[in-house]
Amino acid sequence: MVVLVALSYATPVKTMFIPREVRRGTSLEQLYENNETYIIADFQDLNFTGYTDEVWGNVRGYYYYTQWENDYAIVLVSPKTCQQGIPHMDSLKSRVKIEPNPKAFDVLFPKIAQDLGWNDTGVRDQMDVCLLSEPAGKSFIMNLSMVVYAIAFIYGAFSFFSYAIYVISPLQSPFCKILGKKSQEIRQKMEEAEIELSDSPQLVSGDVFITENYLVETAETEFCIIPIDKIIWVYRHAGLHFVFGKIRPVREVLYVITKTHGHFRCTALGQGDIDGVIDYLSEANPEILIGLSEENRIKADIIKKEAKQNERVQ
Repeated sequence: MVVLVALSYATPVKTMFIPREVRRGTSLEQLYENNETYIIADFQDLNFTGYTDEVWGNVRGYYYYTQWENDYAIVLVSPKTCQQGIPHMDSLKSRVKIEPNPKAFDVLFPKIAQDLGWNDTGVRDQMDVCLLSEPAGKSFIMNLSMVVYAIAFIYGAFSFFSYAIYVISPLQSPFCKILGKKSQEIRQKMEEAEIELSDSPQLVSGDVFITENYLVETAETEFCIIPIDKIIWVYRHAGLHFVFGKIRPVREVLYVITKTHGHFRCTALGQGDIDGVIDYLSEANPEILIGLSEENRIKADIIKKEAKQNERVQ
């Protein structure tokens, strides 16, 4: 938002949307230096020079000259405006773009000088250094730029005010609404797990409890409640590490992987407890993948991707 506002003052963007209306006597160079590149000019007594501006074989505009300030100015007029180059126009009011020292003058001025019997320097002394181009002032690129800038400005303004509202009232933000919805679901599951734990836990192994629908770990450093129907893969794993140059075995850990990309480590279990938990989970949910293998890892990744796609669809 701030960048767009700064651009409106540092570039001619502002004059594209709100062009200033000027008449004969206004300095074109001064307007251009003030970033007023696009203006609505009110011309009087325009005369056709006899020359046209062509792009890829098509006539883009017709060169006219008119008195402007103390000199004459060259005006490039669209074919429709000048009816394909009528000799004289009494007046014209149109949006134009100021183009200082265009390359077209290097070709146009010598031709005008030849027609008048003057030299090139004499013609340049009588002409303003800026070209007033009606085709450039109404070009497709300019209109497209205005549309893109307007969309960006509207989006920036909407985002600015939205974020301001979210700062004042965080509960209105989409993230907090999603978090609130998730927290309600989590609270509901915790209440269900608490009821099942208080009634009759199906399996108790150390700090790990398994009820009809949940796997619960209540260790001092870890606490988690995992719905059994969300578990897709369980495996045990034990590594080795070096202590003072000697290999020491690491205690086996139970890993639980869920559809929601959860990756849990149950460290409060002995070897026998891990076997019991794995056996119970495999009976409670036969679709759970058992054991650490590359095949199971690939299957688990596929299941998680499918679950993520289903969440997006919903």
